[in-house]
Amino acid sequence: MRTTTRPLRQGFAALIAFALSLSGGTSGLSAQAIKGGPLPPGVAACDFPALANDETREGLNVRAEPDTSSAVLGRLPIVHNVDGEDTAADVHVIGVRNGWFLIEDASYADSGDLRDQFPSVYRGRGWVSGKLLTTELESTRLKAAPDANAADVVGFGEFQATAILDCKDDWVRIETKLQPEQILKLKTPLNAPANIARGWGRHSCTDQRTTCDYSEDDPSRPFVPPAPPVGLEQAGAVCLALLPKDQDAACKVEQVARLVAVFKTNVYYAMYRYARPKDPALDYQRVVIFADRRGAGLMQLFATSGDPAVLYEAPRIIKSADRTLLQIPGHESGTGNFNREQLLSWGSDPERDALRAVDSDAWLADLAKQLPSGLAVRKGVYPDYATMTAKTPLWKVDDSEACPTGGRAIIALGWQDDRVVLRSVKVERAGECGEPAP
Repeated sequence: MRTTTRPLRQGFAALIAFALSLSGGTSGLSAQAIKGGPLPPGVAACDFPALANDETREGLNVRAEPDTSSAVLGRLPIVHNVDGEDTAADVHVIGVRNGWFLIEDASYADSGDLRDQFPSVYRGRGWVSGKLLTTELESTRLKAAPDANAADVVGFGEFQATAILDCKDDWVRIETKLQPEQILKLKTPLNAPANIARGWGRHSCTDQRTTCDYSEDDPSRPFVPPAPPVGLEQAGAVCLALLPKDQDAACKVEQVARLVAVFKTNVYYAMYRYARPKDPALDYQRVVIFADRRGAGLMQLFATSGDPAVLYEAPRIIKSADRTLLQIPGHESGTGNFNREQLLSWGSDPERDALRAVDSDAWLADLAKQLPSGLAVRKGVYPDYATMTAKTPLWKVDDSEACPTGGRAIIALGWQDDRVVLRSVKVERAGECGEPAP
């Protein structure tokens, strides 16, 4: 399976010249001076990633104030490389005021091994227009308000923003172009031009080299396939976890097996392979978890999302402190080898208690903040949940992807509710290219 590229816009063929970062004086917002500080008065707080989406040669203007006449602090062009791939700058949106978004920490995060060929980028705070930002929402529905209990605007689909209109914390209000099948699933009348929907969603995704995962709006409630209990023989013969995107793919059951008995309940898993004959690069897997309902059949508890870039392994049960975890190991194909595992936790009775999603990623942001200046983690980290430890090589700014020289991070992890948290990190000397020291 090869990693796929999601283009920002179809038909974008012109070569985008590299634009040097600009700096300029301003009587308003001072970029580097207030990075990480409090928000300016009258700015509503937000917290989500987005992509610059200005296809002009110069790129997206980052301004000192939320005004088109304000000084330009830097520019974020879309870069078009010789392989025909477009790469936009990632930005972290931290605030909004009247359709303008306050950003910081811009980078070409998806540049991979080609990062040395990308322009230097202005990373301080600045203002950009929401008309020139985009993101993809990892939600199965758009809401009428930033609330999981709000009415649905669109009942299912993939939501690529043509513009970002507003935000509140990690909720994002977007404008998106609807596909014909989505128009048939409208829940409320559109207050927008034909084929355009405006609504709120969460879980903003800016992956440009892989596809995004789609989930329910509440990340603590893992996706449960809507299907009645089935027999073991049927589970081994028919793919049962179907989402709208599965309908045009041919599915094959690769494996069905008993996992283990958890709290006296037999747990099984199935591994499905979905093939797309017209584009084999978009083939994908699903792993489905079942519980035996004491003779009434296998009840589906969970199904992984279908991402062509993610390879899953057989699930396993892990004891961690006082918890019983279900881990579905997964990694993203490509040089980054990023960890794409699914980690879930059980209540005391897996037949009655739903699996709960574990936040196993948030600690990585804390790790980045605690590392010494100039060091970073560039590839996947795979914790040992039985011992709650992790180890990873560290990269210096000028290191190649293949040979980190910044030592090794020795990490201690812990639990806070259903979240993995960072307890401590220690940097040790490493051997050649990040290997353990002899």
